[in-house]
Amino acid sequence: MSLMSRELRQVWDALRASKGERDEALAEVRIQKLAVHVLFLPGDGPPEQWLWDTLRERPDAYAERLELSAADMQRSMRHLEHLVDGAVQQREDMAKVAIRSLAHRLQRMVPDVARIVGRHEARTQALYELVYGLKKLIEQWRRL
Repeated sequence: MSLMSRELRQVWDALRASKGERDEALAEVRIQKLAVHVLFLPGDGPPEQWLWDTLRERPDAYAERLELSAADMQRSMRHLEHLVDGAVQQREDMAKVAIRSLAHRLQRMVPDVARIVGRHEARTQALYELVYGLKKLIEQWRRL
């Protein structure tokens, strides 16, 4: 068999790929196109750390949304920090335990508290890159 006929044979084999194989290959190409985009949450620690820090820095922005007064929220957070500080060794662990405890006190789940903060922060610079990047990624995905 000559070199040319071998190349033609490979092309022919590629053209004969079943629809399922072709769809699978196209799906893989789509995944590869999307896989290069990496979005980061703000901060350099776990999400709970960012959430706790955000609540601590701006209690007045979240107290009403969490059905507390700003003073009550600050007092609760200080109390929780004091209780948790001696019980955990790492700052990241402190935030995880403290945010769970705060959510429990508020009779909410941690994801509920995170959504409240996230919705508000999505309008601020802190989450702009994440929100903008996510919107762009969704638009790109819809065009595939």
